[in-house]
Amino acid sequence: MLGVLRKTMISRDTHIWKKMYTTYVRPHLEYAIQAWRPYHLGEINTLEKVQRRATKVPTQLRNMKYEDRCLKLELTTLEERRARGDLIEMFKIQKGLDAVDWHSSLQVGPSRSGHRGQIRPELVKDCKIRRNAFRNRVARVWNKLPDAVIDAPSVNSFKKRVDDQRTGCS
Repeated sequence: MLGVLRKTMISRDTHIWKKMYTTYVRPHLEYAIQAWRPYHLGEINTLEKVQRRATKVPTQLRNMKYEDRCLKLELTTLEERRARGDLIEMFKIQKGLDAVDWHSSLQVGPSRSGHRGQIRPELVKDCKIRRNAFRNRVARVWNKLPDAVIDAPSVNSFKKRVDDQRTGCS
């Protein structure tokens, strides 16, 4: 898809390319990502290379580092987007907005000193696939979130609070 856009689009304007990338390319990279999320470094790098190439298309950004290009285009890495998507999905599950038929039921530990209970990852031995399953990869990050973020009244307010937490805004 990126190659088709490069061949057919004459403009190399930063704003136009960001819009083209986020509209036509990134959805292909993120399709059903919570279900099949890559955990091998090679797979992660392969997906990230697409975004690296896409951010080099605008001529003004070609000689910049990848991180600087992402900042200029206001893009996050695909890994950060996957982690954010996991948190959003867990929020929906916790609020009853999405129903999930768990392999084994989601376990929440007892609350301590007035704080909410912690999600317990599934104990897995000798199975890398289960070790990287949704519940196991999201539990650590979810448990670190402050109560003020998790107690959001809606999905959109949760997204904003997660983004503010990530950027250091309060």
